[in-house]
Amino acid sequence: MEVKRMRTAGYATGGVHPDRDHGGHRHPRPPAALVVPKLIGRTEEAKKTQSRVQIKSIEQALELFKLDNGFFPGTDQGLEALVRLPEAGRAPKNYRKGGYLDRVPKDPWGNPYVYVSPGSHGDYDISSYGADGVAGGEGEDADINSWETP
Repeated sequence: MEVKRMRTAGYATGGVHPDRDHGGHRHPRPPAALVVPKLIGRTEEAKKTQSRVQIKSIEQALELFKLDNGFFPGTDQGLEALVRLPEAGRAPKNYRKGGYLDRVPKDPWGNPYVYVSPGSHGDYDISSYGADGVAGGEGEDADINSWETP
């Protein structure tokens, strides 16, 4: 009796050519040049979105601080007042044990958020100065502000 050996393609995809499905139908992949332009700009947009989310999180912590203490931390106390009992400025009487945030986040570009209270646009203003870390700018350097965040 003669035993016939079957040849397999040996592809990493279990013997199926990467451009073909299990039925042998061809499904060519798009050239890399067509994929790359869709990714350009996504990183900066993701950082802007992350900054908006962080600002919202800081705002929630500020609201809890005010609910417990009747006021927002002053500019001199800064956002650190959400992490530890402030030693300067108006003393909070009902400060929550453990604070309101584990830590004050840096913006996605590694810069501190700018906090002013009272603010020019409300009880407080929170800003990220974008990629360049300087007020103003356009594109990736544009500021992300609490009063403009939906």
